[in-house]
Amino acid sequence: MSDPEKKSKQVHENLRRILRRMREERGWSLTRMAAESHLGRKAISFIEDGERQPKLDSVIRMSMAFGTPFSEVLKEAGW
Repeated sequence: MSDPEKKSKQVHENLRRILRRMREERGWSLTRMAAESHLGRKAISFIEDGERQPKLDSVIRMSMAFGTPFSEVLKEAGW
C-alpha cells in the first residue's frame, strides 16, 4: 500500500471514530443524528462502523449538525 493510500485509510478511520465520539458526547441516538444531519440512520451507522467511507457531503452535514466547523473535524482526523 502506498503512502497516500495509507494516509487516506487512516483519515477515514479517524473520521469514523471522531464522528461517533461527537455523537455520543452529545448523548444523541442514531435517530437524532439522522434528523439533525438530514442523513439516513443506516448511512450514519455504516459510517461509524467502518462499513462505508463517508462522503464529503456526509461529513459536512454531520459537522454542521454538531455545530463544529468542518475544517476542525478534518484537522482532528489528520488531514
